[in-house]
Amino acid sequence: MVTTRFLHQDGDGLLFEVDLDVYGLTPLQKVVHKFTDRCFVHLKHRDERTVEVRLKSKTSGEPLDLIAGEFCNEILDQRLREVIALESEGVRNLVIAHALSRVGLAEPASEESERNDPRSE
Repeated sequence: MVTTRFLHQDGDGLLFEVDLDVYGLTPLQKVVHKFTDRCFVHLKHRDERTVEVRLKSKTSGEPLDLIAGEFCNEILDQRLREVIALESEGVRNLVIAHALSRVGLAEPASEESERNDPRSE
């Protein structure tokens, strides 16, 4: 097994730490969910800004260091997705508002209201 300095293996699986200042809690939680089909995942706060991640394989076929490497790459991907979503939020909201304004979702409700409004007679 190839191990790296940030991975520590013991009898209970493979252990590494995630810096929440770098990656964030939400991206970490998304990655944990994504990997629960391949391994058991346990999270533990080491301190306010560090989370300890323990991976334990569900099967003996896949090496934990490979899973951990993919896990770390996926955290980077999820963090980037979060950054892009924040940066593009204004444009995305504008596009959605424009698209919905052309659909006419409000018109049928207002026509229905006018037909049922006794003041409109």
